[in-house]
Amino acid sequence: TAYSVAAGDLQAVQVVVECCLKRQQLVVYCSRFDCSDSFTVGEALYVAGFSEIYLYEAGFSNWQHGENQ
Repeated sequence: TAYSVAAGDLQAVQVVVECCLKRQQLVVYCSRFDCSDSFTVGEALYVAGFSEIYLYEAGFSNWQHGENQ
């Protein structure tokens, strides 16, 4: 399951908190490499009690174009 959570969108973070298990692995990412919003979202999830948070630093654009190999 994927959720789009913008940094600062506390309601979207709350949706993830309510639907996901705290022990579930979560991957957070930004649209591009030079965006830092994923850090903000990851930190909010950590504060909410999640511990299996992984950051895909290259961003969605990199993943989408298959540059993650």
